[in-house]
Amino acid sequence: MDFFNTFQETSRHFRQKWFEVADFCIFNVGGVGTLEEIGIEMCNLKLGIRPRVPYIFYDAAFFADLRKQLRHMIATKRAPLWIQDYILFTNDADEVVEFYRKKLQVL
Repeated sequence: MDFFNTFQETSRHFRQKWFEVADFCIFNVGGVGTLEEIGIEMCNLKLGIRPRVPYIFYDAAFFADLRKQLRHMIATKRAPLWIQDYILFTNDADEVVEFYRKKLQVL
């Protein structure tokens, strides 16, 4: 990549605005506000409000229950099967880069 932009914001409301312009999202360990952001972003992805972009959940152990819940929603047809192709749960930064390259079709 020639360029990337990152942001850190203490206000959940302002962070949500940044998601609207992001090409991909990385969710780190957080609190209730982070869970709200995840819900909004997953819903926007499902409804096609956002393009199909990669979503990274960095700290696989912390997000293990979310992963289980997403799998259950897909299995019971409460979420589309294709959504799993845009989500990565990991602790490995190299895996993040490879996932982005594959999904964004960047060499």
